[in-house]
Amino acid sequence: MESLWKLNFSEIERIKTKPEVIVEQQCKFLEQLTEGRVTARVMPHEQQVIYPVKEILRKDTGGGGAGPAGPITLMATNPDKLGDIGTIPKIRFKFEFYLTSPSTPRYKFRIMFFNYVKGQYPVGIKLDADIATEIHETEFIKCSSEDDFIMVLARILNSNKVKNVINALNLHATEPA
Repeated sequence: MESLWKLNFSEIERIKTKPEVIVEQQCKFLEQLTEGRVTARVMPHEQQVIYPVKEILRKDTGGGGAGPAGPITLMATNPDKLGDIGTIPKIRFKFEFYLTSPSTPRYKFRIMFFNYVKGQYPVGIKLDADIATEIHETEFIKCSSEDDFIMVLARILNSNKVKNVINALNLHATEPA
């Protein structure tokens, strides 16, 4: 018998990289740039964060921002119970992204929280208030695609606030004990 599945995965648009992997790669670059004196971390985050979001659209789409959306919530499931197709929960993957240093192990500067559902995009971001002000965004951002996420992440990482925190951690690490 031949396969009855008429699936062609080469026709399906694939996501290049998960959002947390993109951020983890940037963490590695920072550690190299500072020779390990400053580290950035991406950690799963268990607490619920409510995201009233503003959508960020790439400039070449001709779009601006969209209005606020409803809150993002985590729905619990019972793996032993089957349900209707309409009740499939949207499991959110939630992360915290922060700066720290081996010389200041009890200190961390939280840059942002971010989360997404199984399909990876859109990504909801809750940003540090000072960074949001500096890059002319709200604290709550919705990135519709991987390209949007990378664009917003670049603006965040190159903000003066992030650079100042990195500089302070780096200086602290190089001062004599």
